Amino acid sequence: MCRRYPRASVWTRTLIWARLTALRPLLRLAEEFLPADGNALDAGCGHGGLTHWLARCPDRTAVGADLSKKRIETAAASRTPPNARFQHADIRDALRSADAPWSGYIFADALLYFSPDSQIDILKTARCHARPDAVLLVKDSAASPRWKLRFAQAEERLKSAVQYYGIRQTEPMTYRAMEEWRGAFLEAGWRLERARAVHRWLPYPGWVGVCRPDTTEP
Repeated sequence: MCRRYPRASVWTRTLIWARLTALRPLLRLAEEFLPADGNALDAGCGHGGLTHWLARCPDRTAVGADLSKKRIETAAASRTPPNARFQHADIRDALRSADAPWSGYIFADALLYFSPDSQIDILKTARCHARPDAVLLVKDSAASPRWKLRFAQAEERLKSAVQYYGIRQTEPMTYRAMEEWRGAFLEAGWRLERARAVHRWLPYPGWVGVCRPDTTEP
């Protein structure tokens, strides 16, 4: 994968490799559940490594969107296959930009950077622009155990201070208990079908999950 970034620095290629390694639990879910056709959005794509991974399916159009201009420039300078593209855009704008309903979404460590109301708004927008059989995959952080939460919060404060992601954080980060996450997805029109903790040996309260459109009659 890193060979697709010949113009990137060694440090950037190392970050891309480390990121994909950390996302292996999410990639396994994508292989099992994500439709192999249609448009799939990598929300908050960073340097675009996951977008490249999604584009391995020839019938799928992989779209990576990020608000960091620097990271999108790195992604756009990569050896991009014809069924992948990158956007310098807010997630909500990217969700509305497709010329056909989305077949899948991946939110990998993206939702926690938004306020509770913004999280719901983003998920509702995703639901509005999704195919009936769409799948939303998520990797995020929970609010427990407390010691892992404190470690993750401290690390994110440091990253924000040095603008590690290339943008300035403007909304408060939101960490939810798993039941709160489940309720938030349901409020936005999604049913969280599967969720489990990941990387139990690391000091992060990470989890991955699979969501489908909620078709329950009100």
